[in-house]
Amino acid sequence: MILKDASAFNIVFQNNQPILIDHSSFEKYEEGQAWQAYSQFCRGFLFPLLISSYEHMEFQPLLRAYIDELGVEVAASFFGWGDIFKGGVLKDVLIQRRLNEGQLHQGAAQSQVVRQFKISKEVIRANLKRLKKIISKLVAPGTSEWSHYEDFHNYDKTSESQKKNFVQRIVEGLERSCRIDLGCNTGLYSDLLALSAQSVVSLDIDSVAIDRQYRRIGKKQGRHLFVENMANPSPALGWNNHERSSLFERIHGDFFLGLAYSLEGFREACSRRFEIVFELGLSPLDRRLFHIKRKPQP
Repeated sequence: MILKDASAFNIVFQNNQPILIDHSSFEKYEEGQAWQAYSQFCRGFLFPLLISSYEHMEFQPLLRAYIDELGVEVAASFFGWGDIFKGGVLKDVLIQRRLNEGQLHQGAAQSQVVRQFKISKEVIRANLKRLKKIISKLVAPGTSEWSHYEDFHNYDKTSESQKKNFVQRIVEGLERSCRIDLGCNTGLYSDLLALSAQSVVSLDIDSVAIDRQYRRIGKKQGRHLFVENMANPSPALGWNNHERSSLFERIHGDFFLGLAYSLEGFREACSRRFEIVFELGLSPLDRRLFHIKRKPQP
């Protein structure tokens, strides 16, 4: 068997683990055929990871502009020939772009000749091993503004204990199935919500903080993590705004917690009066609790 469709949307997460849901993406392998899903794998998986690791950029906003995948032309705009010694850049980005440009200018007869080339199974396996090695060596950004929030927050141990007790008191006795933690940081309070919930959805603008939480909690059942900017949440996208649902259409909960927000910070982030954003942005969530933290006065 060989994978013919490498769309990232064929991967979903259950209990914090990736699962392939489209088994029709596989077809029977025939000797000599090329791996047709290679370029799509690059667009949907490899290119975002290269940009994140080498350029220290968030790739999620790019996926709003390019709804399905990041094309090789987009990826190539981030790299030049000075980056050729970085794994994956030369062969998978720059050379692939040149090949694509050549195919646009060649005639139908030349394209037919190219398609007739046979590729051995050993070559495909070697390419897979090469890609796996490249990805395994990529280093995710290690620190960010909020990734070590529990180490540098502006309150003492007593205040931290009071904050935890507050959350525990609120959730005690609740029989609601799904809880949402808005601005979860590395998930310490998501853990408290998860003690007595069927599932917890944790959202934060900081991808490094989300990554730290993902690595920490492992295969926890009922945990779902999202990189989201609540001041600029994911909208509905695609044809007639129906190909991709908005954030508020996708998350449904019985209990909402927002401990990491400040009136001042949220207003600055979205350039709107907080009260207006709160009503327009959070009303669709059918909120039950939203605890506001005021920034201490200097």
